[in-house]
Amino acid sequence: MAETEREGVRGRVAVLVAGAAAVVLASSPARSFEEAVAKANFSKEVADCTAYYTWSERYAEKLNHPEQAEQFGKSKDWSFGLLMMVKSQPSDFTKIKAEVAEAVSRMDAMGENEAADKLPQTYQDLCDDLVQHPEMRYKYWTEKSD
Repeated sequence: MAETEREGVRGRVAVLVAGAAAVVLASSPARSFEEAVAKANFSKEVADCTAYYTWSERYAEKLNHPEQAEQFGKSKDWSFGLLMMVKSQPSDFTKIKAEVAEAVSRMDAMGENEAADKLPQTYQDLCDDLVQHPEMRYKYWTEKSD
């Protein structure tokens, strides 16, 4: 994905998150709760994808596949930036890093062979969709909470 395309996607997600915040502020307590749940689920998904890309980048480097490592690194950076936007509190930076590190540790605990086999099956399509169309994933969580 080209950098200008990524910036466009980031802009669409920022509008979605801002719109969701406006709905939360202007709606009933029940609706606010549903929006908060959708945002929390979306945030967890983004954190899991950031962890997946982090683990995959390291694994590709270990296997001496620099092109793959670079692509995973770009996706990791982009998803981390998205995670920071979704969380929207600068004070969350340390907590966000810890959340991603904890998820990477869980992936490491699987063992390299098992992780290399299972992680792509679990995360690759989901995370690629998230990177390319985050607004659709956010909409999914919003509609699911209804």
